[in-house]
This record gives sequence, C-alpha cells and structure tokens, in this order.
Amino acid sequence: PPRRRRHVHDAAVVRARPLYGYHVSERLFVKLRMYDPSVVTRAANAMLSGMVLNRVFQPHESHVPYVLQVMVDLNLHGMGCLRARRATFRSPERLPRWWDGGLHRRRAPRRFAFSSGGDGPGGNENDAA
Repeated sequence: PPRRRRHVHDAAVVRARPLYGYHVSERLFVKLRMYDPSVVTRAANAMLSGMVLNRVFQPHESHVPYVLQVMVDLNLHGMGCLRARRATFRSPERLPRWWDGGLHRRRAPRRFAFSSGGDGPGGNENDAA
C-alpha cells in the first residue's frame, strides 16, 4: 500500500473553558497537535465540513497563530520593547568563504542613537551623539 503522510502528531483530552461566550464551567476538548503548523487551517476546514469520521466538529483556537499558541500552551511570556540610548552592532567573527568583501567590509562599529521616547531608530535629533 502507498505510504501516506502523517499530519496529526498526537491527540489529548483536555479540560478547558470554551473561548467564545460566557461559560461557568470547563468542558472536555480534544487537543490535536500537528506535525506542520501550516496544515492547521486545512484540518479545521475538514473538521467543519464533516470529512472527519463523517461528523461535524467545531474547532477552537485554530485561528490563533502557531507561535502565540505555543507560548500560551507553555505559559511563556514575550518581551516588551527595549529602549536604549545607544546601541552598537559588530561585524560577524568570521565571514563566509564566498563573501567578496562587497558592501559590508570589516570596519569600526557603527553607533546608533535611540530616543528614550520610543520613537525608534533615529528618534529625536537632540538625543543623537
């Protein structure tokens, strides 16, 4: 028989509060983990259309971006903005063999000035060194 590609890594029964509407208690859900996050939308559409076990399933959280879902599942918190008055960028330690020394030859580090007001690179002219 031809070998078919697997999409579902595993399935687990989880207890959670439904995302939409007001719900006092938690319910049981089946959480599917996929090998490839790009197939989540196709899997959700297949579940809604009744292609899975000839039954319609309502997917939840299938619209949440993959990285955000991983962060929520693992209780990870992202970082906020970093504001720095000055930043220095250095050249890489070794350049690849194919590098011809074009635009980015080794030179003294460049200095950038950032405003403390969060205007981004360049920011306020008064803050420049």
